[in-house]
Amino acid sequence: MGLQDDMHAAIAALHAASLGDASWEHALDRVITATGFAGAVLWSLRDRADFVSGRTIWHRLDTAGKSDYLNHSAHIDPNVPLLDDPVTNRILYDHLALPEAEMNRSEYYAWHEPASGMRYRLGGMTRPTLPFSAIVTLHRPKSHGHATDAEIDRFRLLFDHMEHALDVEYRLNLQRGMAGEIAAAATDAGCIILDHGGRPVFVNDTARQLAPGVL
Repeated sequence: MGLQDDMHAAIAALHAASLGDASWEHALDRVITATGFAGAVLWSLRDRADFVSGRTIWHRLDTAGKSDYLNHSAHIDPNVPLLDDPVTNRILYDHLALPEAEMNRSEYYAWHEPASGMRYRLGGMTRPTLPFSAIVTLHRPKSHGHATDAEIDRFRLLFDHMEHALDVEYRLNLQRGMAGEIAAAATDAGCIILDHGGRPVFVNDTARQLAPGVL
């Protein structure tokens, strides 16, 4: 597929995941393909700085270092204090915030790179006005080089859709009074998700069946 196809596939996968029609792992897979990264983490947090509670998905990353990160390395992660300003730092590429020399001196990166095989991280934080907090980080090894402006812009666009998808998932869970997966309930209803211009970015199978030849 070409780049445009990769972006469309990522957007569709994100909205499908919000309804339970696809897994979040599949959606993250599409996102890292479209942005040129190698792995991803999705944190759904009860509190913006609480990395222990809530849902965590590590995709295409070695989960062996997860407990070490939560128990020790999160406290020395130089990116964590930036979460105090989620508006300014909604999209954050660590190399733009930390010069290479500073990363080389960092105790965190001295742990992170050998433990994960990854060097650079591009992340997004949901708006503080939402009734939930979520952070998504994409990771790539040093051999892949720095993220380009175009790759960062692609992630910025996809993160807007991801935030919307997470919001849809949250509201569906709330309406159904469920804390877990909503796949079975969601597929009973037709769902169409529109972008800001009123164009459909996702239509599930039930909606297509309800309006054959229209959607």
